[in-house]
Amino acid sequence: MNTAVLGLQWGDEGKAKIIDSIASDFDTIVRFSGGANAGHTVVSDDTKFVFHLVPSGILHPGKKCIIARGVNIDPFTLVEEIEKLERNGIETKNRLFISFSAFLVLPYHKYQDTYQERRRHIGTTRQGIGPSYTDKIDRVGIRMYDLLQPKIMLEKIKFIYNEKKNSFPGIFEMEDIHPEPLVEQIIEASKTIIPLLTDTRVMLLESVENGESVLFEGAQGALLDIDFGTYPYVTSSSCTVGGIFNGTGVPPDLLDRVIGVAKCYTTRVGEGPFPTEITCKKKAERLRERGGEFGSTTGRPRRVGWLDLVALKYACQINGVSELALTKLDVLSGMSSVPVATEYTINGERLTNFPENLHIIRRVTPVYRELAGWNDEELSGISGNVLDYIETIERFTGVPVRFISTGAERDNLIRR
Repeated sequence: MNTAVLGLQWGDEGKAKIIDSIASDFDTIVRFSGGANAGHTVVSDDTKFVFHLVPSGILHPGKKCIIARGVNIDPFTLVEEIEKLERNGIETKNRLFISFSAFLVLPYHKYQDTYQERRRHIGTTRQGIGPSYTDKIDRVGIRMYDLLQPKIMLEKIKFIYNEKKNSFPGIFEMEDIHPEPLVEQIIEASKTIIPLLTDTRVMLLESVENGESVLFEGAQGALLDIDFGTYPYVTSSSCTVGGIFNGTGVPPDLLDRVIGVAKCYTTRVGEGPFPTEITCKKKAERLRERGGEFGSTTGRPRRVGWLDLVALKYACQINGVSELALTKLDVLSGMSSVPVATEYTINGERLTNFPENLHIIRRVTPVYRELAGWNDEELSGISGNVLDYIETIERFTGVPVRFISTGAERDNLIRR
């Protein structure tokens, strides 16, 4: 079945682990949204790979991997990833394909992102993703097919450069960036990229017509979605299920199955509301250190909190999730009890649905149910208190749990 793997929290759920574990069942793996602000980590044969643009399925020999039109691509980051894969003996030739229509993220987007973040305090990764999507909407974006026409691309970049100099005075002079040398750098990077360009929409449709299966690899998470997340503390792309169709050009009836990925607790990077955030510094540090909760893109320590079932149910609903994958169950081992939020209260009123109003989300108080804890020995059998924890999640969301990750390694995964 054609399958999507999507994040159900504020990103960092462990999607790459699930994608890596099932990628061998598919012919093609597709990234459809986001950019180098995503960091998908896979541990293979004691080697740690962090993918920002290349689909995680590239580690499986013979699989086709596509970066679709919905991804905004930093060409220099992409070349670095390809070169690292090649150094580690992982072939990308005739396996990695990039949409002609994908937009580029260029250095001036990063400078603009940093400039704006200092004033807005959204908590972006400063990878230039937001400004790149802004240029797309403003109809001044540079697309991959522009790499084939360097002279035209130079004229476009000159125009954009002058526009941005007026809007953001001083930042480009400070970074000593100018159109001509930038285009020279892009042309150098394009030597690696141009052979990979193709019409990925047609490629995908032809693959399905030939009976091949597709795995859609989500980036970030539902609560960071530009439309359904905790706006304005969100990413700039559609990282829910609808983003698949905008980001690839395939029709909705092509998708058969949606796997939603969630940690057994909750984390968030950057600013924004977080109802179940742990306020006790000691407890938060313990969970952060035990779970290795530091951003794979930025290295920033993540904010940590207990599992929010209200938010999780909401994410399942808007994505049409058919099965759940729970990660980092082992991180909670050894606790005498494990809290999960089952509803919110505000001004004495109970809320059982995740509110769309940011001002309400900021002010809610989570209501917890304390579940009995477990130790590491109980994980392998998924019985007793561990099973009660999982079944509580299933009952609340109405979605069965099919995958349970109990560690970073590939084989630390239980299928139900």
